[in-house]
Amino acid sequence: MRRDAKEAADVQDISLYPPGMGAFLLATFCMLATHTCLLLSVYALYVQPIPNHEESAGLILAVGALSAFLVIHPSFLLTRAKPRSLRFLSALSTIYALFLLLVSMWSLYVADPLIYIAGIGLTTATVCRFIYRSSRIRFFSEHYVRLWGLLKESNRKDTHNKTPEKH
Repeated sequence: MRRDAKEAADVQDISLYPPGMGAFLLATFCMLATHTCLLLSVYALYVQPIPNHEESAGLILAVGALSAFLVIHPSFLLTRAKPRSLRFLSALSTIYALFLLLVSMWSLYVADPLIYIAGIGLTTATVCRFIYRSSRIRFFSEHYVRLWGLLKESNRKDTHNKTPEKH
């Protein structure tokens, strides 16, 4: 009976979809929405008024791709037992929220009709910050740390138990 309970606990420990997966996915999608709103707001307020702004489209695309990498890569690393990326994502959501707050205030100052984009981005950045500071996402991160630790441990056992092949 105890052996079955232990095996059930081990199976639960190595599940690929732990509790907190929904919070992780919601935070990732909110972070991408925040990123998009930030880029759209900055483009509408600062780049579009510049004469010949069409020439800067490549630069905007490069900045968008680079900063999307700032969101996607740490999220991937979070599922690969790198808990420090959780702190990075939390700090990034705070930075995005501060930038969007500044953009919102500037939009009010210049009476820009696209202020709602900055407001949506500010809301999603705040949601991200709360999710990244929640216990569910920490449990999610700790689960993957345990999972990758078990996988590394089993790989070490497999390599030590193999006998050298004779040719």
